[in-house]
Amino acid sequence: MKGIVWSPSPIFNGYNRVVAKSAGKVLATFKETGDPLIVVWTFGKGRAMAFTSDISPHWGAGFQDWKYYEQFCNQALDWLGSR
Repeated sequence: MKGIVWSPSPIFNGYNRVVAKSAGKVLATFKETGDPLIVVWTFGKGRAMAFTSDISPHWGAGFQDWKYYEQFCNQALDWLGSR
């Protein structure tokens, strides 16, 4: 999330409604509902992330047009793949 400005936030056309695991750290929520958008946690020796919307045009068309889209995806993958 370093260097990513969420205001104004990207527009999502939908998402999967979930409840964050107790061990998860909620990094972003939907303002309108408070439902999680991004949750991260560790699993064994690895890392996991739930992203409850879509990075492709189905629900994420506005997300793909967002200034920080590429940076977000790259940083998320880097974080998930590091130890």
